[in-house]
Amino acid sequence: MEIREFSEIRNYHFQLVDGLNLLLCDPNVETHDEFPLQIESLKRSGAFICMHANENYHKFGRRLEDVNEDLLVLTSYIVRHLYLNEDG
Repeated sequence: MEIREFSEIRNYHFQLVDGLNLLLCDPNVETHDEFPLQIESLKRSGAFICMHANENYHKFGRRLEDVNEDLLVLTSYIVRHLYLNEDG
């Protein structure tokens, strides 16, 4: 993985986090038993990876992609569960 590719993955991560931060402002998400904890946990994982990736972005790039995938899945689930009344 090249530094440019890692930068794109990192920038995408920040966009996903921005979207989840907006969801956290919604009272339905904010007062949910699990969603805020799951969001914060994934945000911390991504922040840790971004912080340490400067030294070894080859190693951390794939891990950040995994966190991004988890962020997408969580965002999709929150939207379906709270806004579309779907649980599947």
